Amino acid sequence: MTTLYAGYQFKGVLAMALSSCTGGGYDGAVLDGIQRATYDYGQDISVIKECGNRLVYGFLPGVINITGTIERAYTGSGILGFIRGTNETGSIPVQYSGSNIIVGPHLGFYPNGYVSGQPYIVFAKVCFSGHRLTARPGNNLTTEVLDFYAKRMFTGSL
Repeated sequence: MTTLYAGYQFKGVLAMALSSCTGGGYDGAVLDGIQRATYDYGQDISVIKECGNRLVYGFLPGVINITGTIERAYTGSGILGFIRGTNETGSIPVQYSGSNIIVGPHLGFYPNGYVSGQPYIVFAKVCFSGHRLTARPGNNLTTEVLDFYAKRMFTGSL
């Protein structure tokens, strides 16, 4: 799993238009207080074996699977609404159109800030799947963790 540790410039953005995440004009909601973002890009590779041979015969690619986790300082900003939806209907970005499931929005991570020439990692068509809250005694921050799935991943520079 790849981990992006948040510095003071790290920014996360949720936007409905992919171009808003890749430098075509900013119009998204900022995810403030991100401490760490982790993602896993898997290809579900299956090994093909041959009877009587100890070597691998081949590999069969499967479905690309992109999952991730966002850890952020709890701000009480209502991010849980992305998980619960309206009246506990499920992840709010998932919309149904006839028999097709349309998933949105897009989630962008900017390790050096949302600044021209800086790198980005954008997850297209994100659906949030889980939420955890951790409260620690003492002066430690209360943190919340958001789990997500994505259909595609893009990298580049703004």
